[in-house]
Amino acid sequence: MSTNTVSPRNETNNEGGGDEKEIDEGGGGEGEDEKEMDDGEGEVKSQVQNVSTDYCNPQLPEDITEDVGDKLRGDAIGDTLYSERFVLLVLMKLIKNIEKVEWSEEFETEMCSLWDMTIEKDVVLFLLKHDFIKLATCLLQLPDLEPRFLEIIVGILHNMCCVEEVRKELCEMPETTSCLMDTLSSNDSLTLVQAVRLLNTVAWDVVHQVEERDPSPHWLARAVDDLQLSSRLAYILLSSTRPDYSAAPSIS
Repeated sequence: MSTNTVSPRNETNNEGGGDEKEIDEGGGGEGEDEKEMDDGEGEVKSQVQNVSTDYCNPQLPEDITEDVGDKLRGDAIGDTLYSERFVLLVLMKLIKNIEKVEWSEEFETEMCSLWDMTIEKDVVLFLLKHDFIKLATCLLQLPDLEPRFLEIIVGILHNMCCVEEVRKELCEMPETTSCLMDTLSSNDSLTLVQAVRLLNTVAWDVVHQVEERDPSPHWLARAVDDLQLSSRLAYILLSSTRPDYSAAPSIS
């Protein structure tokens, strides 16, 4: 476990959906040629570049009036332009999936969009307000969960754990932390990546003793003490170094 004194932060997860696009912002000869083009074509190019750059979370123009800005924001979450309605619709679909999982390409795309949105603290706090962690706990307990679905759920929880309020909430949710420990038994490598990243983020509070005011041991520290976490991480490392994964011993 790394003990670097770098505060946990939100990480942009490309696994959540959508390829990262590199935009060349350098000058060069081509840039000069574009400036010499007629106004009509130059204007179109400028608009295309702005759309590409600000697609994830566009900012309102600085010269816009307050009244117009409020109308444009509509149901925006916090200081972002992400829609509350979209998030709530996805949460409603997740609730339906507790009774019967209906995995589809469209639903995967929506889940990936939600995953990407959780790099914003305002979105994380909005999910926390609407009990996403409790909903995720119910989903993690479902048998034979689609591996991609499981990966996205754990990935969203990892992004949320970059916010201190979420990590504090987890300390009061033993059922959720138990489910998170169980994800380390998954046979899906991408899910394991997200699970380990989540534990690494939570470990910040253990290493730096953020919860000093709480006399009880941190849930992650307890998992280490009873060898539950150690045995599972040892199994993952052992399986990763074996040419024949089927030869790796099972977790006791």
